Amino acid sequence: MELSEYIESLRRGASANQLPSYANELAFARKLDSQDALRNLRNEFIIPTRASLAKTGLDGTVPGDEAATDSPFRQCVYLAAHGQGLQPKAVRRYVDAQLETWDSVGVRGHYTQFGNSPLVTDWHGMAEKCAKRDEYVVQSQVRCHGMHTPEESIVRISPSGDAKGGDSLTISNHHILRVIDEHAEEAALLLLPGVQYYTGQYFDMPTITAHAKERGITVGWDIAHAVGNVELHLHGWDVDFAVWCNYNALDLGEATGGDSSSSSSSSATYRHRLSGWYGNAKDTRFDRDMRSFTSIDGAAGFQVSNPSCIDLAILSAALSVLGCRPMSEIRSKSLALTAYAEYLLDQILDEMRGTDGAAPFTLITPRDVRQRGAQLSLQFSDGETLDAVMQELEQEGTLCDGNRPDYMRLAPSALYTRFEDIWMFAAAMRKALGLVELPSL
Repeated sequence: MELSEYIESLRRGASANQLPSYANELAFARKLDSQDALRNLRNEFIIPTRASLAKTGLDGTVPGDEAATDSPFRQCVYLAAHGQGLQPKAVRRYVDAQLETWDSVGVRGHYTQFGNSPLVTDWHGMAEKCAKRDEYVVQSQVRCHGMHTPEESIVRISPSGDAKGGDSLTISNHHILRVIDEHAEEAALLLLPGVQYYTGQYFDMPTITAHAKERGITVGWDIAHAVGNVELHLHGWDVDFAVWCNYNALDLGEATGGDSSSSSSSSATYRHRLSGWYGNAKDTRFDRDMRSFTSIDGAAGFQVSNPSCIDLAILSAALSVLGCRPMSEIRSKSLALTAYAEYLLDQILDEMRGTDGAAPFTLITPRDVRQRGAQLSLQFSDGETLDAVMQELEQEGTLCDGNRPDYMRLAPSALYTRFEDIWMFAAAMRKALGLVELPSL
């Protein structure tokens, strides 16, 4: 099967398990890699090695591009992109350019553009002020507006309880629309994640947005796990606002700030805001005689202060890589990556059920690849099994996101994850669970 053929079938809703019987062989994974139009983007990232993972202190070294199969310098299998994306090689060049600009011209760096600099001078971002969870933000808004208690003012949309197994943690589109209808007369805001971080479910953003707005509800989306992961058309869907962080699929460092977007048709109506000088119109921003706030249109008007120049340099570097290919191609590869992982994991489940009748984990991410981001979430039968698997993965140089008591998230990136990486992950999983090795030839 050709990669392009596989992707087209997945986009039409085909099962991940349509692969040929020899798809569990390493040669098949490498064949898919050879047909991958994005494969060269991997060279734009610094991939940790077994040696770098073993570091106990900073020594000034950076993992290289060594590809030796049996050495401490072998690149690791990195499947934790939703916890922290890998560093683009361009980051150091962009940050060095920002530091040299600061060194050379001081305050003039705010508006000086050197001809050979990779930086742009007109970036506008908004520092991320969110608490750890969206709910903290909503609770604080309830209190700031003098409303009733959060318990009386917030409606949480939970799974309906109709589904069973892995699907019991997902929320159907029908259920979301039904809850919206139940509270439409009193609801002021609908705030949902584009991709749910725990299950990886990708919500039907255009349908949900249109349904809520038809009922006069302001619609906001937290796209922290959707941006750089799935195709987004915020303005085309008439989303009122969206917010996100940058350290996941956009491959920025931890705490490098976040961003927001708002529709031009709605942003001007929100006059009650926490205003700051950086959200003021640029032509009067530094006018000392101005006593009234004039908002910039759109999300920029909600900025309170200027963002970190280093953060924006890192963001520019990451976007220089992401912008090399259209988002449709990135999404297509991510569909194939998670589908291939699902295929190999299902083989593990089938073999485990055949030996002792017990499945060590359950896939809680939607099986329809169109309804998930670049993620598979596994819920283990117990914490001891999870610990054993995570320990074996680490020994094999494979990084995933494991969380006690029983949860593991597998998150590849279409920018640097190979199909061979998915195969190696499955091989390590099999070893941890005591199954026979996969064919490597």
